[in-house]
Amino acid sequence: MQKLLLMVFAALVLTACNPPPLEPNNECSDQAGAQPVNIQYGDSQIKVVPPLYEVKKNKNLKFRLMADNVNGPGGLDYATVNVTIKSKGPGNQWLDISGTEEGTNPLVVCMPEDQPLGEISYLVEVDQVGVLDPRVRVIP
Repeated sequence: MQKLLLMVFAALVLTACNPPPLEPNNECSDQAGAQPVNIQYGDSQIKVVPPLYEVKKNKNLKFRLMADNVNGPGGLDYATVNVTIKSKGPGNQWLDISGTEEGTNPLVVCMPEDQPLGEISYLVEVDQVGVLDPRVRVIP
């Protein structure tokens, strides 16, 4: 019994000495001269401008929500409709944010420092309107 308790105690001590991995640094700065990605939406339409946006590592990626000012079916106010932006494929969990034009606008995420270069497809889902899949290109 003493040996079992000693092994359990040793495991606990060794675990306590091994600190957890550090959280990734998600504090980005704004990209000089960069305009946000504009997401325009309303009755049966979603438009992302530009459709292929370039952003540097460790920089903020901003999405400006721009709802139609004309009410939709049943008096739907598009400014109150939820817009969700998330990675289309596996990985890239950093790209997962949502909001409304009236609420959190623009939506801001940080491009991680360790993000591989290349293109990332993401989904823009506008409740009661539809889904679009634009891309962002990670540049050095």
